Amino acid sequence: MVSFMHKWPRPIVWSAWVVIIWGLKAAEPFLIPLFLAALLSFLMSPLVGYLESKKIPEWLAVTFSSVLLFLPVVALGSLLLHEGSVLIRDYPIIINAVRSHLDSWENSSFSQRFNLTQYFDIRSLTERFSEDAGKTVATVLAGIKAVAEASIHFFIILFFSILMLACRKNLRKSAERLMSYPKTLNAIIILIEKFLLTRIGLAVCVALIDVAILKICGSRYCILFGFILGFSTFIPAIGFILGIIPPLVSSIAFENPPVATGVMLSLLYIVSSVEGHFVTPKFLGKQLNLNLFVTFLGLFAGELLWGIWGMVLSIPMLGILRIILAATPEYRVWSDAMAERTES
Repeated sequence: MVSFMHKWPRPIVWSAWVVIIWGLKAAEPFLIPLFLAALLSFLMSPLVGYLESKKIPEWLAVTFSSVLLFLPVVALGSLLLHEGSVLIRDYPIIINAVRSHLDSWENSSFSQRFNLTQYFDIRSLTERFSEDAGKTVATVLAGIKAVAEASIHFFIILFFSILMLACRKNLRKSAERLMSYPKTLNAIIILIEKFLLTRIGLAVCVALIDVAILKICGSRYCILFGFILGFSTFIPAIGFILGIIPPLVSSIAFENPPVATGVMLSLLYIVSSVEGHFVTPKFLGKQLNLNLFVTFLGLFAGELLWGIWGMVLSIPMLGILRIILAATPEYRVWSDAMAERTES
């Protein structure tokens, strides 16, 4: 394939990439449901294969797997949309409360005693923090809006995922004919399924633990913020920092006790550290992870192409791409460049 590409003049190759990127942007309304359906079909495929090995008819295995996956997804989506609607209602209250707390801190005895205004422009810091907090909460609201819009296409996504499951054998045969490495196709599919199941499973487990911590510490929107923290584990290093801002802002705005806020932050940090340094490397392995540069490049490109959904889909798509490149000898060097390496 590389030799084939080298036959084309470089300007034509670059022009082709520009056309492809433009096409991806223009086809957003069609491609997002299609990619979501593909990810869901990968998640359901192992269960369908297991049921078929027990002599259960394919149509029944596909139906059972679809119901088993989509019922929890619908229930969780309803909860998140409910809390999201409450957050949208409280959004002005939260921002005004944060501003009020920062203004009162400027005039506090602590600030006056140490003359902090001499060293810091507290007014400017207040405005900057309020602006950043508002952007963070606004990003959360944009994500809620994206989920709500996707729910409109729920039946389209369900239809595509079931269709892909039912046609997976024919799709696999077609892929074997198109690929130059058909013998490794099964290994690639198994790795992709392992990657998606493990990564999403770990994110859900972290989310449930974080929901419990937020609930115990008296945080509002605990389900919504817990799952934001859970799925921020897709982003290495800085994901926790981005995910912790909404519950911290909410805690400040609604005057949670400082002790409860401190305990909440400490427990959430412990969960994030255990997941990042012990659990994920053990169950997933760093060889399937992406390095920090590629992660943020994917997030940036995904946001430019498809907004919030582009950021959501970019990490699993890059993980799948890295697995495919690793299985192709001529492209393995690119896979190594994307991977997070461990010290030998």
